[in-house]
Amino acid sequence: MLTTQFELPIDVLRMRQNVKWGKYAADVLPAWVAEMDFAVAHPIQRVLERMVADHDYGYPDRGGNHGDGTLVEAFRARMRGCFGWETDPALVMPLSDLVQGTFSAILALSEPGDGVILQLPAYPPFHEAIKSTGRRLIAHRLHSGEAGWNNAWSILAGPALNGKVSISYHDNNYKDRIGWKEIVIGPKAHSTSDELRAYPKNLLQSPLEVTSVRTQLAPTSGRSAVKPALPDRKNPFQKKMRRK
Repeated sequence: MLTTQFELPIDVLRMRQNVKWGKYAADVLPAWVAEMDFAVAHPIQRVLERMVADHDYGYPDRGGNHGDGTLVEAFRARMRGCFGWETDPALVMPLSDLVQGTFSAILALSEPGDGVILQLPAYPPFHEAIKSTGRRLIAHRLHSGEAGWNNAWSILAGPALNGKVSISYHDNNYKDRIGWKEIVIGPKAHSTSDELRAYPKNLLQSPLEVTSVRTQLAPTSGRSAVKPALPDRKNPFQKKMRRK
């Protein structure tokens, strides 16, 4: 059934057979779990109705392209349009479930005993993904101050960091602006431009375009700095699969 309403009335939502709206009595407004409380977009609804009517439940083939390939291209177009991010299709791995993706990322990018930073409060399965894979939870809680709620990034330097932690960063600021883009990690790390104070003359015609980085933080003895581990172009998920 198609509807022109995007926000659905509560009485319509309570008619649904799902956990969110069926677990508690009618005098409780449930807000404890993520759920799709809005109408489905008409193009999606029409495709689903056509598939049901045609009993089209087999492995998908969209113009000679399997379902995964179609999803990868849709994702790349979305990232390009929203963020100007050109993604390598070899680095995109379609997954059918958010929790499955959480487990996959933890297994691919960390080792047992590593710490995983999780902003709290968080979805309970995120906690379970850390616990059941043998990783350690590093709780990153929001703090209330004069300026409102904010993140306390000092957690990265505190005593809770008693194991290796991986951090990924992608800079989307002024993505359409032409200019020098450089990421430096750590006070002793080399900066080609001396932290944007001195641009090399021979590189002015081809400025740096570094907008993504992945590194690891780990406790050290003495004052020795942790050398950042910059990412390569290989798919970390495929690397883990080859190990097994």
